Amino acid sequence: MRFSILLIVAIITVSIISAEPLYYKDMTVSHLVKSENISDDKSSSDELFNSEDVLSIKSAFLLSLAIPGAGEFYSKSYIKSAGFFAAEAAFWGGFAYYMGQYSSQRQEFRDYADQHWIKDTFIVWYDSICALKDTSELGIEILPDTKTQQYYEMIGKYDWFTIGWDDIINRPEGDFYMIVDSTYGIAIVNQTSEVHDEIVKFLSGFPSPHRDYYMNMRSDANEKYSTAKYFVGAAILNHLLSAFDAAFTAKKHNDKLYRGFSGIKEIKLTPSVAMRNGKPIPILTCVINW
Repeated sequence: MRFSILLIVAIITVSIISAEPLYYKDMTVSHLVKSENISDDKSSSDELFNSEDVLSIKSAFLLSLAIPGAGEFYSKSYIKSAGFFAAEAAFWGGFAYYMGQYSSQRQEFRDYADQHWIKDTFIVWYDSICALKDTSELGIEILPDTKTQQYYEMIGKYDWFTIGWDDIINRPEGDFYMIVDSTYGIAIVNQTSEVHDEIVKFLSGFPSPHRDYYMNMRSDANEKYSTAKYFVGAAILNHLLSAFDAAFTAKKHNDKLYRGFSGIKEIKLTPSVAMRNGKPIPILTCVINW
């Protein structure tokens, strides 16, 4: 009985020692994911990255870069997809609202300027000043021929256009003519290069409530425009954040799918026996080819 056991152990030991290494080519990543036999390493790699279960990080990034939330939807992260899409809608909704407010207020302050700033009066005065100095232009503030954005900015921003506001023109009898005559005197006694600055300094001493009110209206409208631009900036940031989040989400999905096996081409198992202290010790060697 003891001889039979020893004989069986000897046969098993000999068979282990003389055995060829065992190759488990069906233990590739593609087999683990799709349970298919792959004939060679190249086809195994192709199957790994063409699998329908694998998400494209590039596609996820580009989708959300174009439409925030689209890449998250592609990556099956539906809650985050809804969040980014809702934020995008809110940002563009805010932009539309404040741009509407700006457009409405812009029309209001322009109508106010057309009513209270008398261009013809200013032009007559300006031409008279230029005639005194034998020139067609004085100063850096040249009024545009058409009512552009610059036109409406200049008539309120610069003291040079003080003569033109109706509450200056309609000052107590004789007062407006005194102001005009004073500017003529300044033009006569000063060099051409100094006329503009001296007249501006003089006119700054005559405040116009209508002009101040107009500038406040214009400031309020510009604040609406600035707020609208902030919403555009937030929308652009939302695109970028969603794009990077979608790429991260797709990568995280792939990492969970492969559980660390990504890139394994082959696993090789080799049984052997080593003698330690005069006793045979079975050994199983595992080699992984990446």
